[in-house]
Amino acid sequence: YNDSSTIALVLSNLIANYQYIKIISITLHKKIYHIIFSIADAHRSLDDLAHTFSESKSQCH
Repeated sequence: YNDSSTIALVLSNLIANYQYIKIISITLHKKIYHIIFSIADAHRSLDDLAHTFSESKSQCH
């Protein structure tokens, strides 16, 4: 039972956990960005719809 080997083991565990957490956070960030972008796209298309609707209404009158 050696202190330095225990420290090395703990450090390697920490590094592995950190890489795992990094991968998870990267995928989460990608998903969050995807959700944000799709919401922004939906807003844009809604704006376009409202715009065309108001234009067609003004053409009717």
